This record gives sequence, structure tokens and C-alpha cells, in this order.
Amino acid sequence: MKQLNLITFLCLFIPFTFISCSSEKKNELILIDITHLYGSWMELDGDTNQPFENEIIYFFNRDNSCVIYTYEHADNKVTPVLTHASFRLNSDKDMITIYLSTNDVKEFYINELNDKKMKWTRTTTYGPILSSERKVVNFMKAPDSLVGIL
Repeated sequence: MKQLNLITFLCLFIPFTFISCSSEKKNELILIDITHLYGSWMELDGDTNQPFENEIIYFFNRDNSCVIYTYEHADNKVTPVLTHASFRLNSDKDMITIYLSTNDVKEFYINELNDKKMKWTRTTTYGPILSSERKVVNFMKAPDSLVGIL
């Protein structure tokens, strides 16, 4: 009788385990819609989840070129800096590699991407890090008015 109860339990439990796993994978795929990558994105401060006081803005173009708009602080002056780059997506479209004109390479997993926000996890960095040393980088879609700064 105990064997029958065990077999019944396993027959009921195992199908729900597989259903649960496949459902999670479907939800994970929905988080990344690569069509939203193109355009302008503001990097967010990891502590406040708000744009940095001196904004860091990424402009991604469909031709795989990219411009990163940052600021340089020197002699009590804040000067805007444009860094030109190119980028490549892996075949699964869940990893981005950015090749800066300074010959530095930045590589990130894309954890989330939709029409309003994006989240990256840093994998490797060759050369100095453009923003902070944070491992997770959050972005919000930048207003259309920022496109005119280039």
C-alpha cells in the first residue's frame, strides 16, 4: 500500500515540476526584447536608481555603432565627452560586447530589456571601466529630446 501511495505521489509531482521549469524559461525570454536596444539609454546610479547627476547616456544605432556621452571633471570644470564605439550581440542576443575607440572592450550579459528599462551584468572588462565599478548596471530609456545632443 505504501508503494502505491509513493507511485501515485510521484506521478502527480513530476509533471508539475516540468511544467514549472518550462514556464520559468518562457518568462525569462520575455524579459529581453532586443528590438528596444536601439536608441538612447541613461545609466542609473546603483544606489538611488536615478540618473547620475552628470548623466551617462548610451546611443545605440542599428548599424552596430554606439556613442557614449559622459562628463570629464577637471579644474572645477565639467566637460562633456563623446566616446565612439561599436557593439556586437552574441547569437542568443543576451550578451553585448562594446568596443570603445580607446581599444577598451566591455562585455555584459543583458538581464532585462524592454521599452522602458534595461539591466546588464558585467562579465569582463579590458581596460579602465567607463562608469563605476558596479557589477550590475541599470538603465532607463532616455527622453527623445536627448537625441539632439549628438
